[in-house]
Amino acid sequence: MILIGILYIYGCVYVSEAVIGLSSVSSLYMPYDYAKGKGVYDFNRNAVEETAYDVRNKLIYTAGSRYLHIVDVSKPTKPIIIHKHRLTQNVEDIAICGNYFAMIQEHKDFPALDGFLKIFKVYNPTTHSLDRIHTIKGKNDEDINRNPPNEPTKFAGSELPKLPCMPMLPQFTVHREFEYIQYGIRKPYAPSSLSMNLEPESIAFNNDETKLYVTLQENNAVLTIDMATKTLESVFSLGAKQWANLRLDASSGDGGTKMRKYPIYSLYQPDGLAYFENNGEGYVITANEGADVELDQGGVTFHESERASTMAERNMFSKQISPDLLKSLGNNRQLGQLEISQIDGLDEQGKIKTVFFYGGRGFSIWRASDMHQVYDSGDEVALKHKQYFNSIFNADSTTRSPTNNRPTDLKDVRSDNKGVECESIVMGEAQGKRLIFIAIDRVSTIMVYSLPAGSTKPVFESIFRGGRLDKTFQELYKNMEMGDLRPSDMMFLDAKDSPNNSPMLMVTGRASGTISLYHVGNVINNSSSRLKADTTTWTLVLHIWVVMLAIGVLRV
Repeated sequence: MILIGILYIYGCVYVSEAVIGLSSVSSLYMPYDYAKGKGVYDFNRNAVEETAYDVRNKLIYTAGSRYLHIVDVSKPTKPIIIHKHRLTQNVEDIAICGNYFAMIQEHKDFPALDGFLKIFKVYNPTTHSLDRIHTIKGKNDEDINRNPPNEPTKFAGSELPKLPCMPMLPQFTVHREFEYIQYGIRKPYAPSSLSMNLEPESIAFNNDETKLYVTLQENNAVLTIDMATKTLESVFSLGAKQWANLRLDASSGDGGTKMRKYPIYSLYQPDGLAYFENNGEGYVITANEGADVELDQGGVTFHESERASTMAERNMFSKQISPDLLKSLGNNRQLGQLEISQIDGLDEQGKIKTVFFYGGRGFSIWRASDMHQVYDSGDEVALKHKQYFNSIFNADSTTRSPTNNRPTDLKDVRSDNKGVECESIVMGEAQGKRLIFIAIDRVSTIMVYSLPAGSTKPVFESIFRGGRLDKTFQELYKNMEMGDLRPSDMMFLDAKDSPNNSPMLMVTGRASGTISLYHVGNVINNSSSRLKADTTTWTLVLHIWVVMLAIGVLRV
């Protein structure tokens, strides 16, 4: 049974002098399961995790933990689920190339064992089916010390059709391990080889698809592959970010938003990345989320991070650390709660002489030819959230008490972890501007920047957060006012690819279980539609509550 209803979708856009922002077109809440043919709905149930867009047929493919759904967005204000496919394994990623659809799945019983790459023809609306044409079995092992290298995989075998858009990549193995480690490539788990430690996260091609850029998040590196010669070209260490002159809130127990300067460092460790060019020069822009390694498989238990105060209690800091910094590291209202690395910055005795934590709490731009940094956002991402979304500053989007907690009740709880976690990043053009969209994971906001012609210094445009903040999580989900919690995946649709011939941003809310479409354009200043959702300095902030009427398919 299909229920069609009228839904008020709330969103909050904060704007400074710029005008480019997001306005809601539709938001579809996805079922995570089915019972007697009817969708079963709830949040934090992995209803959606990965999405892909079929430009030709205006279809969204979205994979959760139990189902792959296909959503028709040819009428973007009325998205409708037209197909569901039961999954027996967790999906790691999906993609569409021409007439083919592919997904990577874990082993159904144990993620450390063999996974699969499955290739299908795109959805057939006549037969209402996905026809699988090939399956490639991965190689893995329960023993972390015997795992084969994580690598881009070469498609091979005479039975595999020649697929358009799918590059043939070489097997990837690092031979000069010592050289790479000396250069700064991290190897978190020492007993394994460096090649086994490498963890590809996200990819981006240059404009003519002759080079592929891959983030190695846990390794704090980016590698490049030459697509013409099918060879690894370079592996670049991204180095560390210095915080001595930047402000940082590193404690969830300091009673609020308390940003201070500390002589410590962080590892950039980007997740998402994008490529662009200025005057023929290539650049890579990265969302520096951060990630520490935790292993618990095959009899191996390894955790590379620890609270700073715990390290202080264990006398794990070198005498080279100043008394003032040591005091802050033992104080839970300053640095004591911060999760820091136990394996980086060590002296000859194995004690920490330089403090490193995880994630750049922002985004950076690097020259693609040598990964020289030409821009970093510093502490601006956190400061903008403090200014415009202080009530959910460094908040989490999940709670053990959804019937009692509101989003504002979780303020500051992620300060001691990765703070403002810039997870995914995409670029596009609208209103004559080159735009950057950055999804902030736990706070569940999307930042919009513009990049002036010929420049590598982004200009802040706006921050958007879908949904409301003034009700409990349970009430927000029931009323479909939750927004895109944990926006894990984004895709920019330019006017020629968009279903309504105007630029749009597609956002996947992993925790909310939503797929949302947003119009990208000028933000309308309508003072009559303001609703107070935050406490800020109104002389500095133009506060707009965008309340839109959308008619859509809400249940299947």
